[in-house]
Amino acid sequence: MNDNLVVVIYKAKKDIVGFDISGHAHYDEHGKDIVCAGVSVLAQTTLASIYELTNLKDFDYKIDAGHTFIKVNPKNIDKDVELLFKSFLIGVKGIQNSYKNYITIINQEVN
Repeated sequence: MNDNLVVVIYKAKKDIVGFDISGHAHYDEHGKDIVCAGVSVLAQTTLASIYELTNLKDFDYKIDAGHTFIKVNPKNIDKDVELLFKSFLIGVKGIQNSYKNYITIINQEVN
């Protein structure tokens, strides 16, 4: 079992089609954990941006304490949604570069 915050990046061929965030970073106590807060803000901004800035309205998502999931059917990915997912990944990698011991990023191929 991984004690880190885990971010799984869903890829279909070369396209990012979603992500799954689970666990907790344990950088600080609940409510003060800047690693969890940073990743959470990126995820929620990505979700809101997909709704407000793209034409895609039909995709799966779930946001709960300790778990966030967004996945788009690969055939529905367009350049705008892909750009938002790439932006999310850039942000998460930036956090990982600063807090290596608290966040794990995994790429997973999906259909």
